[in-house]
Amino acid sequence: MRTLSNSGWTVLLPALAMAGAGWIASTWYRQAQHRVPAGTPVLLITVDTLRPDGLGWVAGKNATPNIDALAETGVAFSNAVAPAPLTLPSHASIMSGRNPAHHGVRDNGQNLPEGVALLADRLHEKGYGTAAFVSAFVLLKRFGLDHGFDHYDDQLTSGKEGWLDRPAAATVDAAISWIRQNPDKPWFVWLHLYDPHTPYA
Repeated sequence: MRTLSNSGWTVLLPALAMAGAGWIASTWYRQAQHRVPAGTPVLLITVDTLRPDGLGWVAGKNATPNIDALAETGVAFSNAVAPAPLTLPSHASIMSGRNPAHHGVRDNGQNLPEGVALLADRLHEKGYGTAAFVSAFVLLKRFGLDHGFDHYDDQLTSGKEGWLDRPAAATVDAAISWIRQNPDKPWFVWLHLYDPHTPYA
């Protein structure tokens, strides 16, 4: 994975088994208003099927220096719990701050109901440029997590229908390219990576 510099960024790093925590969006948003200067760029990284103890900053067992460096100066949720054992419902919870019973997505392949406010909506209203770079079929824009984002990159490059994905390096490169092309206002970037997921390639 390419190194991402975190100079002047707020980095949200949920450490989760299935990339989810229903309160991340609302908790960060409330805390950030008091601790982070207005206009600070925000990077949210989610990784499917990554055990928390696989990251050095959580358990201290493995060397993951790039992620560890981001976590050191970011807002790291080391005790987050997934509200569902599935990618789409968990990400709907991260983005909405609601549990599946309250945002309406309980399974992959369902659509997020219109009217559910997401973190991207809130930051867009505050003048942020917003972009998402996802790596798995279950997070395609057609399932509804794209609202509030100026740019939602779900260009998947490998696999077959139903299991399409994109390697982490390609997703990171796309995100870095977008960030470099949008230097004029603060940004919120969601970077979703899928590599640890089955088929464990």
